[in-house]
Amino acid sequence: MTGIAMLLIYTARLIDFAVNLYVFILFIRIVLTWFPAVDPYHPIVVWLRKLTDPPLDWLRRNIPIYIGMFDLTPIILFFGLIIAKRILIAIILSIARGLI
Repeated sequence: MTGIAMLLIYTARLIDFAVNLYVFILFIRIVLTWFPAVDPYHPIVVWLRKLTDPPLDWLRRNIPIYIGMFDLTPIILFFGLIIAKRILIAIILSIARGLI
């Protein structure tokens, strides 16, 4: 196995880990919105919002998806990240297999 193939495989693993971590953080943010007693100024909640608000705000501006009073933007981001991760990793691993 060549060094470039190994580098591509490790890159795919890193992308997988990073996206899974972000999806987990997004999931926690989504679950916290269900509890109105959660302090929005708590440092952990502020940190979660700083990490998740930029892509959510972008989606809300460009693809506003609401059903009644429910904002479906986090769900769109959740599934979009998972689909994009799978496609990107499949491309990277197919290139790595071609180099073996």
